[in-house]
Amino acid sequence: MVICTDTKTLNEIERQDLDAFRLAHSTLDMTYRFLQDFWQMLRHSEGERLETWIEHVMQSQIPELQRFARGVELDKAAVQSRLTRSINNGPVEGQVTKMKLIKRMVYG
Repeated sequence: MVICTDTKTLNEIERQDLDAFRLAHSTLDMTYRFLQDFWQMLRHSEGERLETWIEHVMQSQIPELQRFARGVELDKAAVQSRLTRSINNGPVEGQVTKMKLIKRMVYG
């Protein structure tokens, strides 16, 4: 989905289409800006901006984004932790998945 993609990865036609849609639909433009801002927080571990982001989304009158923001708020501690720390359990989960695969192959 182009709206969730970093604009650096888009080709010229996709970029032009996205710009045209954003100009034609103010709600799409606002949604795009909120999504890009959230991805920016994820990429650069900027958890200190989460509270402000949630407040702005709740004022946006975009029901789908408000629903997402409420979900983030319900598990705010975990989201805040992910946004402020660079540590994750990806390597551990990968090893667990590999062990489960081996176990399934052995036991049929």
